[in-house]
Amino acid sequence: MTQHPELLELFGKAFDGIGQAIALLRERAGSGFHRVGVGGDVESEAESLDRVMRELWRRVEINDVEVEACLAILRHGVQAEEARLLLAQLEERLRRFDFDGARPCLLALAGHLGVETAWSRHA
Repeated sequence: MTQHPELLELFGKAFDGIGQAIALLRERAGSGFHRVGVGGDVESEAESLDRVMRELWRRVEINDVEVEACLAILRHGVQAEEARLLLAQLEERLRRFDFDGARPCLLALAGHLGVETAWSRHA
């Protein structure tokens, strides 16, 4: 083990990322976002969806690979077939670290879900 301290450091960083993803999922679990646009408390779903989309946009803007927690929430919540296809395209771009290509996919998904995208404009 002491021969490869860089591997321990990489493992530690990956483990920290998993912990952050779990914390984000726990935070979002109580938010009321379960199924986008279908039943439930529409206002809390919309607010939660907006928070997730904002966070995902922020991470894509800085080329942050720690997007899995946001994607997991969207996978769980998005029900419409067209939105699921857009989400799959977004995930494929992110898997390839194509952050430039992910931005239009994220905006298309937001538009389809009726999420205001003012957060996407640079101030």
